[in-house]
Amino acid sequence: MWGLHFMTNAGSYQSLNDLADLYESLLGGAPADEAFRLVRGQPNELQRVQRDLYLLTEQARARPAVADLITRDPGAALDAIRRTDGGPSFLQAFAEFLDAHGHLGQPYDDLTFPSWGDDPALVLAEVRKRLLHPAGDPEHTRQRLAAEAEALAGQLRARLRQRPEDLHRFEEALALARDAGPLTEGHNYWLDRMLQAHIHRLARRVGRRLTGAGVLDREDDVFFLFADEIAQSLREPADRRAKVADRRAELAHWRTVKPPRVLGKPPEVPPPPNRFEPPPRVQKDAHVLRGIGASPGKGHGPARVVSSADDFARVQSGDVLVCPSSNPSWVPLFGIISGLVTNTGGALSHAAVVAREFGVPAVVGTGEATERLRDGQLVEVDGTAGEVRLL
Repeated sequence: MWGLHFMTNAGSYQSLNDLADLYESLLGGAPADEAFRLVRGQPNELQRVQRDLYLLTEQARARPAVADLITRDPGAALDAIRRTDGGPSFLQAFAEFLDAHGHLGQPYDDLTFPSWGDDPALVLAEVRKRLLHPAGDPEHTRQRLAAEAEALAGQLRARLRQRPEDLHRFEEALALARDAGPLTEGHNYWLDRMLQAHIHRLARRVGRRLTGAGVLDREDDVFFLFADEIAQSLREPADRRAKVADRRAELAHWRTVKPPRVLGKPPEVPPPPNRFEPPPRVQKDAHVLRGIGASPGKGHGPARVVSSADDFARVQSGDVLVCPSSNPSWVPLFGIISGLVTNTGGALSHAAVVAREFGVPAVVGTGEATERLRDGQLVEVDGTAGEVRLL
């Protein structure tokens, strides 16, 4: 799975990195990573997920009985929707959404998390947020960002009109970045999320078989066995419930431990700077977190610290999302937040790319945002300056 991941995305990131290097060399003094604004607003999988979720919400809004059920209890709405006025037609639209995007939904690269297809209530929870806090058609935002990107490209073309060789280099780099750049998230959408969904489903089927054979208590206990132990248990079933209990306790312990920045001796020579994962910033100001301005603009609101899948439901319209990192399954949150702050990543990280796609002000690579910011604390995200101010 990860072999396919790295085979696919290296050239994509290189195309964006090359565009940024060229842009900064052609425009001395250009703001750091301004070049990435040139590739915003291109049609891609993430834009399609966001718009399809908007259209699904509007389908529910047009059917008051359906909207009421989802708003009251999205977890229990599906069965009741089937029996309500307008329910069957909404469920048809819902099934089409899951057919297209049901392999998303896992917040982290952890096989224990179900996809939207495995737990459709996760999607209805996001529909509920949009029913309660209506927002405009995301296609309008995409078109605005695309127009801004083309206007920025036009400004550089005008400056290079008398420098035909440089203009040719720019056009070539821009075309390649716009063609290949979307694969930075497209590979994650098609490979990482889909493969994780398939492997999760297979693992649970194996878990059900081992539960029936008396090896495990529950099917999700399979995630506490190693692959060779699973193979052995399928061939020669034996009780492994005590081993699972020990490993559950061990995992609970390690979740309470904060890891050090470095294991062993710190490197004498720091790694060369890069735009995907630069070293986290060392924070010295009690009232300002500094990082990398990944998506321009300002946004403010209550900080919503998300460190587990259970935290997704707490993110509401207007919140500032604070998290370690993200992936395409987080796209529904990007449609409602006012800003983004992450611990890790650079201007080419997943979180940064997605924030730019949806015009969300973002600061990444702060190193300790999830520890420094309290849940509910008012903050301002300045994605242009790369600063998060505590209000």
